[in-house]
Amino acid sequence: MHRLAALLAVAAIGAQAQEAGTPAAEAAPASAVDPAPGSKEWYDARMAAIGAEQKALDDAAAAQAKKPGARIGMTAKQVRDTTSWGTPESVNTTITAGHKREQWVYDGNQYLYFDNGRLTAIQGH
Repeated sequence: MHRLAALLAVAAIGAQAQEAGTPAAEAAPASAVDPAPGSKEWYDARMAAIGAEQKALDDAAAAQAKKPGARIGMTAKQVRDTTSWGTPESVNTTITAGHKREQWVYDGNQYLYFDNGRLTAIQGH
């Protein structure tokens, strides 16, 4: 919330400066703007943000890993939403007369194969 208040203060100062014909950078108090890029404060804030982002990614990966594996016969939606496989990196699709085949490609040479939306084969897991 403190960051939002600071941004609103900078916007208000910028609007007042524009009305007065003064550049906003000259009108803004030092405490209302972000730390200068490259400064220790900027570096510390950036490292904290990166740490928080990494923790969120680690937590998401741990939650995904706790999900069960895929089973033959599952729908594509079930595999994506309820298994440890999740969303593939890419999908290769072949469509023939009345038939759709998909190969879901995952990291580490792992593949899932679907025929008409149902899982028919698991390779490399």
